[in-house]
Amino acid sequence: MDTFALDLRIAARALMRRPAFTAVAVVTLALGIGANTALFSVVHAVLLRPLPFRDAERLVHVTSRVVGSDFELTSGGDFLDWRDQSRLLSGVAAYTGSEGFTLRQDDRSERIQGALVSANFLTVFGVRPAQGRTFLPVEEKLQGGHSVLVSQRLWDRLFGAGTRLAGQTLRLDDEVWTIAGVLPHDFLFPRAPEIDILEPLVLDEAVERGREQMSLVQVIGRLAPEASVGSAHAELAAIQKRAEAAMRERLEANPGEGAPPRPPGGGMRGGMGGQIVRRMGPGPGGGPGRPPGLPETLLIVQPMRDW
Repeated sequence: MDTFALDLRIAARALMRRPAFTAVAVVTLALGIGANTALFSVVHAVLLRPLPFRDAERLVHVTSRVVGSDFELTSGGDFLDWRDQSRLLSGVAAYTGSEGFTLRQDDRSERIQGALVSANFLTVFGVRPAQGRTFLPVEEKLQGGHSVLVSQRLWDRLFGAGTRLAGQTLRLDDEVWTIAGVLPHDFLFPRAPEIDILEPLVLDEAVERGREQMSLVQVIGRLAPEASVGSAHAELAAIQKRAEAAMRERLEANPGEGAPPRPPGGGMRGGMGGQIVRRMGPGPGGGPGRPPGLPETLLIVQPMRDW
């Protein structure tokens, strides 16, 4: 022990005689330790720590990627078809990317990040609200409701921790919304942990299924007990091809047919959820069976953790 203390004193004196070298060494050690700590934190969050959802290994991300690019063209119509026809996915939910809402509270305004989600969004993830309820199916219909879900951190900041849900409201973009429920404190929105508000994703089903106008969405599914990623991919691809074949037949039978009008107030807000792509009429096909004017896409189904 005496020898160790002596070595420390000698080392300290040597470092003090060379302050520049000492500073460089300390900074180098600090950067190395910090980088390793950050790397381990990422590895732990992404690879080691389980996703905060029930049976998270059964969750898959579904997308249609344009061949030759990173652009994803997953339409509201595909989501509706997969939701209604899939037997190998026990649930299929859709949502948009991050949306910016203006929250007005006590004569103050601030920007809050939110997203639009289908009514079954939390159900597919296996998440129950900490207070209140999730969205009702009617609330994702046109003019079906005016409710939102809020994160626990936003609830605590606006109303105080421990406050009970009792018809509280928020003014978002000059509209009053009723708070239907409060998300659990450990819920993290996929790839966007800053999300604090969820609104119902409202799709005009007649327009979306016609594929003349398409809202772009993200899709998450939950594998049924007997399903695998591969079998689910095959089923969803078959559903998608049937819809494309039906659209091609309809266009050939009615070559002058245009996009049905979107009703006043229909559709979605701005942000990714507000992106509407429209088939521009006859154009280069996207491969066998693709309707004219739509690019060729590659269906990708992968475990949510991998995504």
